[in-house]
Parts: sequence; structure tokens; C-alpha cells
Amino acid sequence: MPKFSYEYEIQMNNALITLGMPDAFGCGKADFSRMATTNYGNLFISEVLHKTCITVDELGTKAGAVTKVAMFRGANPIYEKTVVLDRPFVYAIIDNATSLPVFIGTVMMV
Repeated sequence: MPKFSYEYEIQMNNALITLGMPDAFGCGKADFSRMATTNYGNLFISEVLHKTCITVDELGTKAGAVTKVAMFRGANPIYEKTVVLDRPFVYAIIDNATSLPVFIGTVMMV
């Protein structure tokens, strides 16, 4: 059996709109209020990206697939704040419901 590796990536926005989901991609028509809310505007889907990969070799077969749905809010905040990160820093992703860290990392070289 020959060895091969293949990856495929496609943006699904147009296909989903054509299949009957146009409202989900529109700022004014999308309604995701039962999933999340924001003070800065209505949530809507900005991108649906699908990616697959497969590798076949003498050790066997590995395959995977992932679909990413990116959401955006319909309006931006009125204010703008600039943050300059010109030295090492720590960052964290915190779960709002439990206040527990989900991910913590550092950037040592900027």
C-alpha cells in the first residue's frame, strides 16, 4: 500500500447560506441570545471553517476532522484602549461561571 498524506480545508459560509441558514450570518437577523449575549451588539456567525486530514503509512492510518464556527458581535465598543506589551507577560483564560483558570501561559520574548 502506498504512503500518503492529505489535508483539505474549506470555508462553509456560502454552502450553509445556500442550504437555508442566511439569518445566522446576518448581524441584524441572527438570534443566538439563548447561547450568549453581549452589550456591544447582536451575535452572528462570521465564519465556518472545516478541515480534514489523513495520513497512511506502514504504521497505520491516522485521520482527523475539525469544524470551527467563529462568532462576532454586531457593533464595536464606543471606546478604544491601547495595550503595549513590550516586555514578558502572563496571560490566562478564565471560566466566567467558576472563576477557575482554563489555560495559563507566558510570553518570555517579545
